Amino acid sequence: MSHDDFEPIKIIEAFKKYMGHENKKITRKIFEQNLAEKMLSPEFTQDISPILAREVKWDITKAAEQVQNELLRLLTN
Repeated sequence: MSHDDFEPIKIIEAFKKYMGHENKKITRKIFEQNLAEKMLSPEFTQDISPILAREVKWDITKAAEQVQNELLRLLTN
């Protein structure tokens, strides 16, 4: 999320549209709870790095904080 073209509003709009196709409404509270649970899961936290390009350097804790601060604030409760 550090790219110059990062647009939180467009990401949330796409997320809502995708979830609408699934007939699901995900609130901020539900997403926050799900993310918190995933961050405690070694299966989740260890599964992500292998699917990223090798040159990608990232920190899952910082990424989760960015999702919380920059994306989830745009979802309704």
